[in-house]
Amino acid sequence: VFPYAAIYRITQAGYLTETKKKTAPDGRLRQYYRITEEGRVHLQEMLAIYRTFLHGVDDILSGKEPT
Repeated sequence: VFPYAAIYRITQAGYLTETKKKTAPDGRLRQYYRITEEGRVHLQEMLAIYRTFLHGVDDILSGKEPT
């Protein structure tokens, strides 16, 4: 259930849009999504925060002094 709740919230926020349903190779009907321009901007912002956090954790683990 969790992935669907996350997709719903991301779609409601305007970061994804639903595309036309398509038949998958296994014959089942699938819903596909497309990232919006607003979603791309948000993704870049979130990746920047993630990278900053990751570098901070790496600095702590390597014993580097805070700057």
